[in-house]
Amino acid sequence: MFITGWVFACAGGFIRVACHRALGRFFTWDLSVQKDHTLITSGPYSVVRHPGYTGLSLIAMGNILCSCSAGSYWTESGFSGSTFGRLFVPAWVLYWVVIPFFLCARVNEEDRVLREKFGGEWDAWARRTKYKLIPFVY
Repeated sequence: MFITGWVFACAGGFIRVACHRALGRFFTWDLSVQKDHTLITSGPYSVVRHPGYTGLSLIAMGNILCSCSAGSYWTESGFSGSTFGRLFVPAWVLYWVVIPFFLCARVNEEDRVLREKFGGEWDAWARRTKYKLIPFVY
């Protein structure tokens, strides 16, 4: 389970870095379109429309698997069995489980904003890149 989590987290990190590089100066943490913004449709954005969120979801799953697996610090140190650990660990897992659901809501808002800004160019990209987060699924 730890190795699977590690692979998920590393793959998610790689995807996130590829997205930041593809976006370059257009990357921001806020949902915004810059004055001279261009629609990025290459690299990871040619596979799904919101690959950065795909990467973040993989990181979230990887964190949960690594942290809660046998041999992890939490299990080996006894932290997860302590009074504080029994409160903290479920809250921490819930935090990482909830993130992808919020991202699903945000992708719809991003699609709306990008479609308003880029119109037909966004429509053509959305036809070519049908999936929002997971190729062949969603």
